[in-house]
Amino acid sequence: MEDEDAWETMLAGQVRFLLDVIDDTGAPVAEGTLLRLTDLKSDWAALEAQKEKIQSDFIGPINAWARDKGVPHVRGE
Repeated sequence: MEDEDAWETMLAGQVRFLLDVIDDTGAPVAEGTLLRLTDLKSDWAALEAQKEKIQSDFIGPINAWARDKGVPHVRGE
């Protein structure tokens, strides 16, 4: 059985591949590569927004409740 937790995420793998392409080809960077980088930045922003929503909608309220009750809790930062 393979260890799925050890696999890098699809986004991380794509960013790593793109950076390898840039390193291997050197300057100037191809327009297609820059377009792909823009796409990946957009994907990253969407994931960052999801993380922030989870932080504000779930982790923050749980931590506030835990602080009010004196219960040890997980920091969200």
